[in-house]
Amino acid sequence: MNNKMLGFIFAGITVISVFLPWLTASTSGSMGSASGSGSGLEEPNTIYGLLTLLCAGAAIGFHFAEAVKDFAAFVMLGAVVFPIIAILSGPSVSGSASYGGYSASASMGPGFGVFVAIAAALVGFFFMFKARGEE
Repeated sequence: MNNKMLGFIFAGITVISVFLPWLTASTSGSMGSASGSGSGLEEPNTIYGLLTLLCAGAAIGFHFAEAVKDFAAFVMLGAVVFPIIAILSGPSVSGSASYGGYSASASMGPGFGVFVAIAAALVGFFFMFKARGEE
C-alpha cells in the first residue's frame, strides 16, 4: 500500500474513533454497580470531538485534492491536538468510602476511544506527511 492510501485509512479510523467512548464512568457499592460512557460527540467532549471530526474529514478531502494535498498532514495535526486537550481538560477522578458493612466507590476518566483517536491521527499524519513528496 502506498502512503497516500495509508494516510486515508488512518484518517478514516480517526473519524470512526469520535463515535467510540471518550469518557467512562463507573460506580459500585454493596448494593450493586453501574457504569456508563460517552462518545466524543457527547458532553463534556462535544467541541473537541467535533473539531477532531472536522480536522480528520478535512484532511481526507485535502489528501485527495492535488491543489491542497501538501496541507493535509498539517490539518491532520489538529485531529491529534483536540483529543489531547479533551484528556487534559476532562474529568479524571476516583474515590471510595465505607461505613460499617457498606462500601462504595466511583471513578471517571478518559475512555479508549480518545486514545484510538490520538494514535490513528498520529499515524495518519505520518503517512500523509510522507505522501507529500510522492506523485
